[in-house]
Amino acid sequence: LNTCSILIGSVSDLGAEPRWGKHHPAILALHHAMDASAKAIASQWANHLPLLSLQMAGIYAKNGGFDNRQLDPYTVGSLGLQLTVPLYSGGSMKAGEREAVARFEMVKYKRLEKQREIERETRTAYLNAKTGYSRIASTAHEVEARVKARDGQQRGYELGASTIVALLEAKKNLLKSRFAYARARYDYIRSLVALRVWGGTLTHVNLEELNGWLART
Repeated sequence: LNTCSILIGSVSDLGAEPRWGKHHPAILALHHAMDASAKAIASQWANHLPLLSLQMAGIYAKNGGFDNRQLDPYTVGSLGLQLTVPLYSGGSMKAGEREAVARFEMVKYKRLEKQREIERETRTAYLNAKTGYSRIASTAHEVEARVKARDGQQRGYELGASTIVALLEAKKNLLKSRFAYARARYDYIRSLVALRVWGGTLTHVNLEELNGWLART
């Protein structure tokens, strides 16, 4: 039972109120998708704004002339400002805006759906981890009791006060309790890993701790 807290920490270390996938990769991806969609809306809306552009041009001519007359090389440069004021953009601009808004709403609802899924799965994993931690304690105590019962039957059989059937029954019950204890530890590990995965906080350090705990005899 004491090795359970070595894995990733007890359930209480994870907080009484788990964070619903704040660092989950899917949530982060949808968050960036929402930012991109919002920028696409701003880009479409910017098409209706006046546009002021700076125009620069330069021409260099050499060995040019008129009527076979040679002229000296010369350079002509120009600098100007151009202001474009859109008066009518047509239906394509409006359609682009509506499409950008629709994409933003779609990504927003996808993110909301994913958040609800993560919340549901995180709550389930959190409750399973708390239950599993309690089951480990109860099955560990049961194993201790079954060991004492097996030792008592073994001693009674050696002294002739117990039958071989009672001894075998005690050994069978001990084996069943050990299976239950191992199952409780396995379920606890799965719940903790699931909690870390849905919370987006599973790291290589956690996996190394998990591997080290499983390697214990």
